[in-house]
Amino acid sequence: MPDILILIAEQGVDDLSPQHWWSLEELYTSAFATTAMANALTAKGYRVLNTGVSKQSLVTANNDKALLSDAEASYMGKLAGAEVVIVGTAVAQQGPQSTQGAQVRTFRATIDVRALRTDNGIDMGSLVDSAVSVSTDDIAGSKS
Repeated sequence: MPDILILIAEQGVDDLSPQHWWSLEELYTSAFATTAMANALTAKGYRVLNTGVSKQSLVTANNDKALLSDAEASYMGKLAGAEVVIVGTAVAQQGPQSTQGAQVRTFRATIDVRALRTDNGIDMGSLVDSAVSVSTDDIAGSKS
């Protein structure tokens, strides 16, 4: 099983721009998609390298960019010792007001990711998916 590094830039309903765990910014807190994907991959027997990776070396490699090209993501994965890197975006947006009541709001999330080999940058596959949820709370709705 290959070692995997996940580089998903995430944008919740309250974020002005995509946030990313490999940033040196201390305010990053919304790793919902990254955590969910890491948990699913770990349960399947893959080793996810997101913890213990030097942020400084990754930031140096990409100038602290949230949105990465395939070449940048492959290079960062190689620096982290991964054989595969999963790169892309996860964006949650508030949708129209729900018909279920004045306090209930709808949320729509879209994930767009691709898996790349780090040795040659070849695209192994990609996924685009979206989901809708309802909640009375912006953070809970964005997270779900």
